[in-house]
Amino acid sequence: MARRATARRPAPARDATPAPERGPAPPRERDSVATRDHHPARRTRADAPAPVTSRVEIPRDVNDAEIDVGSRAVKLTNLQKVFWPQDGITKGDLLRYYATMAPVLLPHIRDRAMVMKRYPNGADGAFFFMKRAPSPRPDWIELCRIHHPSEKVIDFPVIQDLASLLWVVNLGCIDLNQWYARCDDVDRPDYVHFDLDPGEKASFDQVRETALVVRDTLEGLDMPSHAKTTGSRGIHVYVPIVRGPTQQQVWSFAKTVAVELAAHHPKLMTSVYAKARRPTDRVHVDYNQNAWGRTLASVYVEVFRAVPVLTQLFVIYFGLAGMGIRLNPLPAAIIGFGINGGAYLTEVFRAGIEAIHQGQLEGAFSIGMTRPMAMWYIILPQAVRVVLPPIGNFGIGLLKDTSIASAVAAPELMFRARSLVEATFLSTQIYLMVALLYLAMSLPLSRVVRHLEAAMGRGHQA
Repeated sequence: MARRATARRPAPARDATPAPERGPAPPRERDSVATRDHHPARRTRADAPAPVTSRVEIPRDVNDAEIDVGSRAVKLTNLQKVFWPQDGITKGDLLRYYATMAPVLLPHIRDRAMVMKRYPNGADGAFFFMKRAPSPRPDWIELCRIHHPSEKVIDFPVIQDLASLLWVVNLGCIDLNQWYARCDDVDRPDYVHFDLDPGEKASFDQVRETALVVRDTLEGLDMPSHAKTTGSRGIHVYVPIVRGPTQQQVWSFAKTVAVELAAHHPKLMTSVYAKARRPTDRVHVDYNQNAWGRTLASVYVEVFRAVPVLTQLFVIYFGLAGMGIRLNPLPAAIIGFGINGGAYLTEVFRAGIEAIHQGQLEGAFSIGMTRPMAMWYIILPQAVRVVLPPIGNFGIGLLKDTSIASAVAAPELMFRARSLVEATFLSTQIYLMVALLYLAMSLPLSRVVRHLEAAMGRGHQA
């Protein structure tokens, strides 16, 4: 008979031991090798829980508790910790919300690897991504063991029932990030995703209009779609599909739709992925969300693009000093701009490579080329044509942004100018001279970039 969900005080702490693994993988899994288009995966299985026949009550009068959910004991911690200070919403409130929504939520996330996006200090605090299920963990947490081309096997948690849902949310996961494909075949998704991301000057009315255009286009293909807000300024459009096409084929379909829509509605939307080249008054129809493993957002790229470069400089110069690591201002500035610039250039290079049609890589394989040879002789020469102009524009922006380094006393142009102003009080003349110097350095670079764009355009047409 199912046990009623009850709360009890946590037991005294015991020495934690890692949850035992379920033995060696079967021969087929051990011998499987992950490639770019094939990623062997296996799901561990736990005994089915007893049915939950009554509402799960999460206590309000204690900070830590252990509750019974069916036949499983779930430990909950920091229930009274405030996650949304402006509204007074606590972590316990978040868990109660998920417990209420579980019947309609679970069918959409079962059997899928889950990437944990953890907010240990609430919605306004810093977050981090976590792929591997932490240890120790309950033995009833199922895993999706996915082989990656790097020869690593990553054990992702799988949310199969209310108990595992509450366990994951208790780790500080406010939003859930499941894979597009189920664990029994992680290379074949069962939905397509369009991320409608407005530029800085684009309005939500434009986002809504774009979503309606996407919906109408998909309906013309007999493909019903569902929209949801992103929690920011955009809209996500999800399209359920019959599982069969590979992730690469789904990505190619999404790219074709996005590029065609942008071509037919050039004043409303864009499919240009490189942010440096993207118009700021359009809505970006992002098809790259359909790339394999895209849920595994790159922490480096996402974090360092999202944090202002001035904040990064302060962390490197003042924050490291508080930890006993003292850097001179100039090296600190070089490190800060290098890390921040690398995050942006990573996306520029990735977009340039993805702009080359996949068929060219497949053609190279058909004539016996290895992947490194195909990349060196076929893909990269064409990608350079795509990325050179945005790299040039990024370089001009970086040159101007070096003025921020004066905030940590790095001896650059603005810092010298401030020192002269303090000594002479000739602020207008000195800052005007600095502006002219920046202009004198930027204009030649701009002309070089325009020349490269023209030359690359002629080469592309030839």
